[in-house]
Amino acid sequence: MQSRRLTSFARRREQWLQALDEASKLGIPVVAICDTDNVTANVDVVIPANNRGRSALAAIFWLLGRYVLLHSGALSSDQQMKYSIKDFETKLIEEEEESEGYESS
Repeated sequence: MQSRRLTSFARRREQWLQALDEASKLGIPVVAICDTDNVTANVDVVIPANNRGRSALAAIFWLLGRYVLLHSGALSSDQQMKYSIKDFETKLIEEEEESEGYESS
């Protein structure tokens, strides 16, 4: 039996369109988080959501992670996840440098 795999990525529009085109040509199913202005051609499953901000994307990926853990049996519905939504948020390099500067002062 073949194992199921999940890959997720968030990319700029130009990179997304190329990846979408390649996946379509290879017959790879595509699940996409789409806002109202996104092109959904060649997308097999659309998850409607705000995909513009880091916090919004972090919340979406946290919810998807929780869903996968719940339905795989790795987490029960009454258990808390090990990670918070903030842990899923991409940190900008400038923010990291600023926080390091404050810590060393």
